[in-house]
Amino acid sequence: MSPRTTTDLTAPDGPDGRRGGIPVIDIGPFLAGADPAAAVERIAHACSTVSFLHVVGHGIAPETFDAVYRANDALLALPEAERDLLASPDRHPFRGLTTMRSPDGAPLVHRFQVCHYDDPPAAATAGVPARYVDYFARNVWPEQVAGLRAAVLACFAEMRRVGDTLMELFARALGLAPDYFAPMLTHPVSDLAVNGYPAQPPRESAEPALTFLEHTDSGMLTLLHQRGDYPGLQVQDLDGAWITVPLDPDALVINIGDLMSRWTNDRWPSTRHRVVAAADSTATRTSIATFHLPNVDTVIAPLEPFVGADGPHYEPVTPYVWEAMFLAKYRPRDSKAA
Repeated sequence: MSPRTTTDLTAPDGPDGRRGGIPVIDIGPFLAGADPAAAVERIAHACSTVSFLHVVGHGIAPETFDAVYRANDALLALPEAERDLLASPDRHPFRGLTTMRSPDGAPLVHRFQVCHYDDPPAAATAGVPARYVDYFARNVWPEQVAGLRAAVLACFAEMRRVGDTLMELFARALGLAPDYFAPMLTHPVSDLAVNGYPAQPPRESAEPALTFLEHTDSGMLTLLHQRGDYPGLQVQDLDGAWITVPLDPDALVINIGDLMSRWTNDRWPSTRHRVVAAADSTATRTSIATFHLPNVDTVIAPLEPFVGADGPHYEPVTPYVWEAMFLAKYRPRDSKAA
């Protein structure tokens, strides 16, 4: 599949409930006790096509996101020497504060990331089997930024709540029992990341400058809240065209990850996406992402209803093994913490 021209679809909502080319799903009525049939039908269609959707009516208060954005601003305002001390002590790429840079060393994105469990003892206390606790590299909490930990944990809890709700709706959309995934979400390995995209220098090329390379996400689904001066997130549709996802402060952007694609034997594809720099060299953008994953020992294998004549496309895997596979795919082999 060869990429086609980028499409900037930022028109208002259309009669088909799409916003900027992305389906919009309102889960508010379901959370209030209404029949989920309409939302389930739309989720099933969206996840089998573009695999991205805007979810509204999720019930997360704007103030919850505001607190994280304020704390992240304070974090990135620290002197660089202090920020350098906030990297993962275990050299884990998904813990602490990291900065992705361009070939000339300019910062493209600052990412602060934490796992659901702070460290192996916390995971063991929560009931994670002992043979898996080494998965949980230590979190890093910048104590010099007042309120950051509380803000992140509050937001993380709310986004996991919405993630669990979506997994129930996903189960219904797949023809499974509504609580099919619930036993797999009792000690999840979910992460939350705050991504800060600083202003980029002017460029002469008409080609988009990427501040986050195209990729798929590793988990079941990703929940993303974004704000900023420009809509930098782009998703690739099944025809290869890049679609710009509009900024909507009331919505969460949801995308299907690799594990859900494996579970559905590719019925629900894990769609590629990327982040591009703004044409305005003063523009900035920030996002809050929760990578929703199941329990560390969950066995993910293609579900029988989705295995056709060609058989299963994937071997069974657990998140414990999958993380190492994912990191090897996207990062040098020696970047994984020991």
